[in-house]
Amino acid sequence: MLKAKDKGIRKYTERFFTWLRDYAYDRVLKLIIKWRYIVIGIPVAMMVITGGLIGGQLIKTTFFPRMEFDSFDINIAFTPGSGERQTMAYLERFDSIVWVVNEELKEEYNDSLDIIENSTIQLGSGFGRSESGAHTGSVGVSPRNSEETGISSFEIIQKIRQKTGTIPEAEKFTIGASRRRFGNPVSIGLLARNIEELELGRNFLFGKLQELSQLKDVVNTNSLGKQEILLKLKPKAYMLGFTESSIANQVRQAFYGGQAQRLQEGRDELRIWVRYPAEGRERLGQMEKMKIQTPQGVYPLTELVDYEMKRGPVNIQRFNSKREMRVDADMIDPDASVTDVLTQIKMEIIPELNLLYPGITVEFQGQQKESQRNMDDLMVLFPLAFLGIIFILMINFKSFEQPMLILIMIPISILGSIWGHGIHGKPLSILSLWGIVALTGVIVNDAVVFLAKYNLLIEQGGKVKESIIAAGKSRLRPIILTTLTTSFGLFPLILEKSFQAQFLIPMAISLVYGVAFGTMFILLFFPALILVLNDFRKVIRELWHGRKFEREEVEIAWRHAQRKIDNTDHSHDYE
Repeated sequence: MLKAKDKGIRKYTERFFTWLRDYAYDRVLKLIIKWRYIVIGIPVAMMVITGGLIGGQLIKTTFFPRMEFDSFDINIAFTPGSGERQTMAYLERFDSIVWVVNEELKEEYNDSLDIIENSTIQLGSGFGRSESGAHTGSVGVSPRNSEETGISSFEIIQKIRQKTGTIPEAEKFTIGASRRRFGNPVSIGLLARNIEELELGRNFLFGKLQELSQLKDVVNTNSLGKQEILLKLKPKAYMLGFTESSIANQVRQAFYGGQAQRLQEGRDELRIWVRYPAEGRERLGQMEKMKIQTPQGVYPLTELVDYEMKRGPVNIQRFNSKREMRVDADMIDPDASVTDVLTQIKMEIIPELNLLYPGITVEFQGQQKESQRNMDDLMVLFPLAFLGIIFILMINFKSFEQPMLILIMIPISILGSIWGHGIHGKPLSILSLWGIVALTGVIVNDAVVFLAKYNLLIEQGGKVKESIIAAGKSRLRPIILTTLTTSFGLFPLILEKSFQAQFLIPMAISLVYGVAFGTMFILLFFPALILVLNDFRKVIRELWHGRKFEREEVEIAWRHAQRKIDNTDHSHDYE
């Protein structure tokens, strides 16, 4: 019974391929050969249309695709020294909002289990530990696996953001992953030697990025420190022989203390520190009454120095031997084109920044820097592989034109990869390019199979047009089966929702759709290219030699066959 069923399936499969090969494809090939110059214009038109789709952002581009994380953080930082009470109050408010959103999602999706598995409040550390102190903190949120709930972390973040609203009193506020595998979508470093100019440039850039509707969570990564007292000596202090260090030491000893003596008592060491009594160092205004000791007597501090309160940096960042300040931002739409936003920044904001602050150098960091590093690697490795493919094809076909004919199919098949990203609503990224690299091998293999059969038929004495049709019909089945096995084998990966699969999905889309559309191009457009190349060879040889040639006489395979016949005849004459 099973064998009878197998025979039935096989019979209908054979009938389908026979009809497809001997009726449908045969008629299409004859039309392609007749209208070959119109046919080869179709891929050119497709390239123009695809360029328009990318330019019109119907197919988006980015550096790296969005990645859904298993957890995310709500980070906040106030002005240093503001105290932990205010910070803790906001963290508790955020935590309560998280669980309100949890209840709303359970009701919306009719789920009896919690969407949020747990949340953790951390006071004193935020923004991936780049901020520390009582003025900052974070709430870590861990949702259930999105494969179970069908709810993405981006949707949860958006609902929490709607309920928290804006917090103008905070210096920094973000909701999302604290650390990104590929860096922030927008990360701009400003470099300068003049710290005042650098701060002005940073503030200008910060304000301009906040105005862009595509961006959210614009933050300055250079944390502010606590209040500092900056002393500036007056001329009288210099006349008395003071330096900034000597006066600062006296102020420090008065308020913090200076070691006057060390005593040894048994195994213990006692250190005696001298400073103002507690009631003499309670307020900053008491500095104005402080006296400074000099060899000429005692002088009030205010006669010797001017001072001001200012916040100093927590750390000093340097890049290429210059001071660096960096401004980062995230995309409101995680699938939006990062490249378009960065192009807008380069065209509209950076020129104005350079005009106002000529001493500042702009360096794009984050995803753009990482993508550039990947592109540099790709530009080194891919040309080497490409040259290797050309070298192997030239040896195999003993020709230069035919390998070029095969390589023309690579950019045409890339159109399929681009369309595949548009079909699935995924932006083109660096990971997509790595999939395209893998695609080139499959496309070259299918084209080689087609062209090798055509050359074999020419060597056996076949006519050019009949050989093209026969080669297409004989290679139709293996090419289609190769495409189907590759596409169906990889397609489940495109539909996978797990975090680990997110890195492979762009590559799978490039390969599946590139192979599918590339196969169609090989079966339909490649025969036209072979015949157009034959036309070109025929015209060139006729012009060069001044006589008519048959189509077969200009084919490399025919000439190789003639050489074999001549060599055989010579060997027989020798015998």
